[in-house]
Amino acid sequence: MKRNLFIIVLSVLFATFATASGVEKPVVPPAATSSISGVIADMETNETLAGVLVSIEGTNFETLTDLDGNFSFEGIQAGDYSLKLSYISYTETMVDAKIAASGEKQSLKLTLRSE
Repeated sequence: MKRNLFIIVLSVLFATFATASGVEKPVVPPAATSSISGVIADMETNETLAGVLVSIEGTNFETLTDLDGNFSFEGIQAGDYSLKLSYISYTETMVDAKIAASGEKQSLKLTLRSE
């Protein structure tokens, strides 16, 4: 019994010192990213549109506009993008967006034409 207790205590001490060995991992800062946001409205009435599907072609980024027609994408790298806007009873629209530098925040005002 004493031997088992000794082995358990020794194992706990070893595990404690092994994890606190003083070797620190280098901290790598995250890459600077940008964002694209905007508001989508009806072309004729200028009323904002809730529930528009906004996607960035060639990526997995997609979102729906909120009740005020706003959308936002965070974590975008600098580059040229095509936004695809889809909404029932409206013409599907492609919009080009360019993020020139890391950390840039681009805000767009977009409109959709009803069919």
